[in-house]
Amino acid sequence: MGFWELVSTPGGVSRFFGGLLGGKLVGEGELEQMKETVAGKGSPLGPGTNRAGLGIFGYELPCGVVWGHTGQFPGYRAFGAATPDGRGALAMTVNATEISEQANKAVVHAQQLAACRTLGLTR
Repeated sequence: MGFWELVSTPGGVSRFFGGLLGGKLVGEGELEQMKETVAGKGSPLGPGTNRAGLGIFGYELPCGVVWGHTGQFPGYRAFGAATPDGRGALAMTVNATEISEQANKAVVHAQQLAACRTLGLTR
């Protein structure tokens, strides 16, 4: 379950991840520790290849890497992420909780498209 549907807006979530990855919320050493990842996937699954860090996930996409988190609350699924330097960030929600595998793939694909196109990532 994501916490931001209860206490924030997508704009607030994107500012949070931009500030976090931009070094405004924790020190550089702490952020580097958060980015030390192991194989792991969030629930719900995020886009690309998921790697679990301390409180955040790394999402390796065809266009580059973003850092963030997914979440869900009855009726909603959310994704918030930022570029590694925090200069670009996004958050999106969709009205969905228990959905078919086909619909789930479409949501994850939309998250990937949003991250790559909105954040201007390219390899």
